[in-house]
Amino acid sequence: MDLQQMALKYAQNGVSVFPCVPNEKRPATSNGFKSASMDHQQINDWWETNPNYNIGIPTGETLWVLDIDVHGSNEGMEQLKEWESNYGQIQTTTIQTPTGGLHYYFSGTQFLPTSSTSKLAPQVDIKGKGGYVLAPPSIHPNGGTYEVLNSHPIVEAPEWLKTLIGNSEGQQKRKLSSDEWGELLSGVNVGERNNTLARLAGRYLYKLGSHETYEILKMWNANLANPLAISELNKTFSSILKREIKKQGAWK
Repeated sequence: MDLQQMALKYAQNGVSVFPCVPNEKRPATSNGFKSASMDHQQINDWWETNPNYNIGIPTGETLWVLDIDVHGSNEGMEQLKEWESNYGQIQTTTIQTPTGGLHYYFSGTQFLPTSSTSKLAPQVDIKGKGGYVLAPPSIHPNGGTYEVLNSHPIVEAPEWLKTLIGNSEGQQKRKLSSDEWGELLSGVNVGERNNTLARLAGRYLYKLGSHETYEILKMWNANLANPLAISELNKTFSSILKREIKKQGAWK
């Protein structure tokens, strides 16, 4: 299927597209990703102007992308391997990039993170609002083609990934008052357990040692009406601790 046909197919499936310069990542329109459209006539007009246009998909509206890079480092792939070893393989639409990286597409219906570069982990980027990716069968500047590695339907990100991202974005959030922290400690709804665990871990790891923080989190969890399984608590705490150690050095 050629580039124009694929652009139309994306639009039929509810994904907006826009043209990028052939064999490049630069947008071919003056408004860039803001020009993205699902209108078939507009898409035909673009690709009839140049059938070699690459296909750009904007992120941060209906979908977002977890981008595992391999530029000069294998840290991103190693982190991915660790996550999947702890939590299981990620099942969603997955694209192999021509440089050896991976793009995991997630629905933004319930969770839509902001864009970031190596904030979640080294060589792990998030393509959120204000970003975009090239979609198959676009051609990379190195001559390689973006290819579908897993055609699984696009789904919401798993809860463990949302938790890790929520914690990494925590520094950008409004600081909670002492009373609000007290409310979190007193208990939360089932759907808020993971995010609250991440926030509490970040707060106490900054002030206390890892052992003290873990004991506090265990007591907090045990007092919930519907506590997390201890294995889930351990996995989340371990991942957060490892990332915080890399950012701030060894804990007490």
